[in-house]
Amino acid sequence: MRAEKIGARVRSRLEDLAAQSHLAGEVRGLGPMLALEFADPTPDAASAVTAAARARGLILLSCGIYGNVIRILVPLSISDGELEHGLELLEESLGDTGAA
Repeated sequence: MRAEKIGARVRSRLEDLAAQSHLAGEVRGLGPMLALEFADPTPDAASAVTAAARARGLILLSCGIYGNVIRILVPLSISDGELEHGLELLEESLGDTGAA
């Protein structure tokens, strides 16, 4: 049940961010293991976003054949406040890099 709640919250926020971004493409995944794929098949946007997030203390992984996917793996023990803070950091990082 906690995995479903976390997954639904993160997916909803990622889909909102993707809808606002000219660079973001597909949101995919299951439960709290989600990914945001950038439309451009180069690692540029994903690398910039992961670096901006890391500078804020948020660890994200880039992956995919072209390196254009950000993987989000949320621990089930995260509090609702921590989850919201992490999503805010992700949104800020997307904005800093022009991906939002």
